[in-house]
Amino acid sequence: MVYDWPDWDHMHFLDPSEMMRCIALAYDWMYDGWTEEQRGIIRNAIIERGLQPAYDSYKGYGNVTWVKLENNWSLVCHGSVIIAALALFDYQPDYCAQLMEWAMHAWENVMYQFAPEGAWEEGVTYWNFAIRYYVPCIDVMNWFLGTDYGYFDDIEGVSRTGYYPPYMTGPMGQFNYHDAGEGFERTEAHFWMAKRLNDPDLGGYRMNQILQGNSGTSVYDLLWYCLLYTSDA
Repeated sequence: MVYDWPDWDHMHFLDPSEMMRCIALAYDWMYDGWTEEQRGIIRNAIIERGLQPAYDSYKGYGNVTWVKLENNWSLVCHGSVIIAALALFDYQPDYCAQLMEWAMHAWENVMYQFAPEGAWEEGVTYWNFAIRYYVPCIDVMNWFLGTDYGYFDDIEGVSRTGYYPPYMTGPMGQFNYHDAGEGFERTEAHFWMAKRLNDPDLGGYRMNQILQGNSGTSVYDLLWYCLLYTSDA
């Protein structure tokens, strides 16, 4: 099993960040199905291979380059730290609260990228990669904490970013500037944004992706789809 791997490559922090997020979600969603021994093994793996290397980096030790990056890594890595910390909050509340505080402040190094209209300088592909980690984190924060501290509504451009992919995508694919690919992206976060912003056109954009065969689906489509927030756009 992945939590038995001796190393998650903490020197390339994108790897352990994605790993601990996945395992943290499995830990939480299947909590009642794990034995206490299994829970302990999973918790230790998340802390030793994910959260503690992050803690050290925030403190200025070891691999620190990822902490202040101003690209997709920031939303992926810090969002993963937050989700993993929330999953283990009942186990080590002070430790996890400190990690979440550092991670949210580190987000601020990159949030200016969305201003003023929600575009992303790395193109649609890496916008989607970043948003695929950012939006679930915002959703989890609201569910667990009752707030996302304004990281979606109050930062210039973020609440408008859902319209960036539609304006950058045509019938043959997306405009592939910077690191973007030429095809179509699977942007399930549009279902979440549609409900959050009461904007059925965003949900309609995602539904059209699916119906036109331009996109696969994921578990997030099942979690976030709502007919009331899906237009015929």
